[in-house]
Amino acid sequence: MVVYLDGSQQNRVTMVMVDANGTVRGQIKRRGQWHQSDKIIGLIDQLLAQTRPRRSAITGMIIVRGPGSFTGTRLSVTIANALGYAGQWPLVGLIRRDQETATKLINRGCRALSQSPRRRVIQPLYDSQPHITVTRR
Repeated sequence: MVVYLDGSQQNRVTMVMVDANGTVRGQIKRRGQWHQSDKIIGLIDQLLAQTRPRRSAITGMIIVRGPGSFTGTRLSVTIANALGYAGQWPLVGLIRRDQETATKLINRGCRALSQSPRRRVIQPLYDSQPHITVTRR
């Protein structure tokens, strides 16, 4: 089973669990006005409760690493890196192309996982510089 995580889109989080044949076993999409990326850990719990995979059944993770929302991208990539490390799962980080659907991203990610099944750390890709400096007066 492969876990797909996309927190890069503004106010939206998408998580999907697919089996080795590409069949969707579980899916959670949340859209809201504020901070949907803050709910990623709870959504992972819901997805695991929905699909009930054995830990050994999870063979990798696909993460949309950007471009997109700064906070959503940062949180989803950080959480995926932590889960990948803890579970010793290989990770694939994808850059979303123009209006690419989750299905296309999952297919592309599964191909990448099968071609290079080693563990790696994913780096986020932001669509602009972060605005975290002290304001000037």
